[in-house]
Amino acid sequence: MLALKVTVTRYTDRDSQPPWVEAQFEDADSQPWCFHDKEPIFLDGEVPPPAQGWLRCTVLEGTWPCAGDQILTISTLAPDHVEAIDSGVSTFRVRTEQLVELPEP
Repeated sequence: MLALKVTVTRYTDRDSQPPWVEAQFEDADSQPWCFHDKEPIFLDGEVPPPAQGWLRCTVLEGTWPCAGDQILTISTLAPDHVEAIDSGVSTFRVRTEQLVELPEP
């Protein structure tokens, strides 16, 4: 499964089960984006922020895997239906170095 590398910056609600966290990344155009969702969406187990995490995604434009640094268009709607806070954006231009292949569960 393909995923976008994000930084989990803080808890937004520790009392929920599971807790909610904030995750951020910068797209290929240096635009910062922020997400709020359940901890398991971004992290594998309980890791206190700040922490490196990921957000599963699908490629809309471009080819993965690919050689060299290329820009791909991805969507964060599938499989976890995650959108950026405030804007509801779920399609992003990212560099291949911002993506990682996660092992299948």
